[in-house]
Parts: sequence; structure tokens; C-alpha cells
Amino acid sequence: MKNYYETEPNLQNSDLLGKLADWMISYCNVELGEFQLAIDWYDNVIDTTNSESDSTFAAIDMGEAALAMGSGMKGTIQCKHNQFIFASRKQFEINREYLINELLKSHKSEDETNEDQVGNESDKLAILYQNSPNPFSSTSKIKVEIIEKCNIEIKVLALSGEKLLTLAKGEYDKGLFEFEINTTNINDGIYLYTLSTNGLQSDTKKMIIY
Repeated sequence: MKNYYETEPNLQNSDLLGKLADWMISYCNVELGEFQLAIDWYDNVIDTTNSESDSTFAAIDMGEAALAMGSGMKGTIQCKHNQFIFASRKQFEINREYLINELLKSHKSEDETNEDQVGNESDKLAILYQNSPNPFSSTSKIKVEIIEKCNIEIKVLALSGEKLLTLAKGEYDKGLFEFEINTTNINDGIYLYTLSTNGLQSDTKKMIIY
């Protein structure tokens, strides 16, 4: 089957079918136990593609390939994007859900995006940045840039809206501040963190704990 996808002229002479054939070859490599070839191909797609969809699904397929190879082989595989390789299927599935949700969110129509952006950055009292690292398993850090002295509150929430942690609360001067999240007593999963300024919710972002 792999040889067919590599040599069939009708596949190789069409950009669209050739792209599909390349994906099928990667699946064949996983089935044949040629994990390094598959991982190398996923790494290359993530690094070189201009398609967010291709990059997302390459990251997901990389995680699936890593699970298929088993823990005994993982130490022998070279991978540039280790953040998409997980020790358990549960961790992988949490990350897969997160990646797909982010992809769907990025494909909103231009009208929806413009609606979300009513009130530009210059109107904000503070800017909330994506936590790093993300995903993470023990600790991560959130940066907030205070543009104008104000009262802020940063909360970590379950997807249900239940408050789990308050990372910061009080009056802050202008500047860049960093707050640490510790996963003690928080289960694996997808969570939200929110920034409120002067009592009004300003921004919300997702994070993933595994």
C-alpha cells in the first residue's frame, strides 16, 4: 500500500492527490513501525506549512504515532516538537481537544472576528498574554501588561465557569507582571483564565494541564 501511494502516477501528478498521498504514506509508516519516518514528516509539516489545519493535524497525528510506538521506543526517536508527544492517551486526548478547539476558533468568519475586536488594544487598561509553557504539567507563568494603573483580578476557571484559583487581586501600577500557576490540586484538563480590570472582565484564554 505504501508503495502504491509513493509511485501511482495519478497521485504524483496532482497537487491535491499528492498531498493526500503524503498523509497516507505517513499512516503507512506508523503501521509498518517506521516511526522515525512518520515523526520526521510531521515535524516537517509543522515547520513548513502555511496551512494552520495541516499543522494542527500533523501535531495530532504525531501524538497518535508516539502512542502507537510504545514507551520502550520513545527514547530512540528524534522529534523537534516534543510538546505534542504525551505519556498517556488521556493526556493526548486532552491536547487533541485543545488543538481542534483552537483551530475551529481561528476559522471564525471575518465578521465574527471583527465583532470580537470591538474595543481595540488602545482601549484596554491591561493586556493578558498566553501562559507559557502551554500545555504544561506542573507550573506555568502568565504575563499581564498593565497599561494604566488599575485594579486587576486574575482567576483560573473550570470550563463550567467554576472558580478554582485567584492568581492576583488588587491595584497594580503600570508595568509588566508575571504570575505563576501551580497545578497542585488541579486535575488534568482544559481550563480558562480570565483578567478583569476595575471589576470588568477584560480577556479570557485557554490553557491545558496534563
